[in-house]
Amino acid sequence: MDCDEYPEENLEKKVHIVGSELVDNYTVYIIEVNVGDHKWTIKHRYSDFHDLHEKLTSEKKNDKHLLPPKKMIGKNSKSLVEKRQKELEVYLQTLLARFPAAAPKVLSCFLHFHAYEINGIAAALAEELYHKGEQLLVAGEVFLLRPLQLYAITQQLKLAKPTCASGDAKADLGHILDFTCRLR
Repeated sequence: MDCDEYPEENLEKKVHIVGSELVDNYTVYIIEVNVGDHKWTIKHRYSDFHDLHEKLTSEKKNDKHLLPPKKMIGKNSKSLVEKRQKELEVYLQTLLARFPAAAPKVLSCFLHFHAYEINGIAAALAEELYHKGEQLLVAGEVFLLRPLQLYAITQQLKLAKPTCASGDAKADLGHILDFTCRLR
């Protein structure tokens, strides 16, 4: 099997913090996320990074000192914001390097993989159907799939990997397949 046949599986994930802006009394960092040819921009403040770090530290035994420290005085000064921007970029790049195959759910949500990246889109749909699929089938309700979800499913089916590569049983592609097979 040639790896070039399944390009989505081996796409490099990159993050860069391309700027910042002052909103009310706090700084928001503008993060550019790249997965292969796909690119999107998200915004997070330092407290979002701190929450991410706390969750990853408790779940994955992440290095507690990886995240730049919190500052109270002068937190919006230009020099601190520029320094922190570089440190937060290194933090995110380190996390992606640490989890090259499947990012933890909390990191995937932080980077919005569930909305833009095929593995994240398929995993989010699988989890939604894990929780609501049976109810939808019993109620006979209409369930609409977005074109991007259909694309993510077809790309996942092309890959030579287990349906639950992330290790999270709720995100198993099998939930989508089971649901679609039972549609009337």
